Amino acid sequence: MENKMKMPANYNVMNEEEMTYTQGGSAFGAVSALAGTAFSIWGLYNYYKGMVATRNYVAAHKGQDTAALLEGGMNTYVNYLQKDLISAFKGICAGSAAVGLWPITALVIITA
Repeated sequence: MENKMKMPANYNVMNEEEMTYTQGGSAFGAVSALAGTAFSIWGLYNYYKGMVATRNYVAAHKGQDTAALLEGGMNTYVNYLQKDLISAFKGICAGSAAVGLWPITALVIITA
């Protein structure tokens, strides 16, 4: 039995010099990776600022019952979102991060 490898009809052999053109990334890939990293850092910073504000709010209103504390906190959050478009975007990003990172968020609120 003969070992034969069959290649497709449009198969072309490449040498080492041609391989440089098939490897590597484009400028768009580098820019998108940089933008994604910057957005992630910005989102984590907004999450941190939101948790600091939440912790300060809970500490300032420690004597209230849970329903009044949640109602006041939500009113403060909605007022912040209605300030301007940037605040709304930052608040939504921080809020979605708070939901995604709920164990850390719960720990921050409990230990306030």
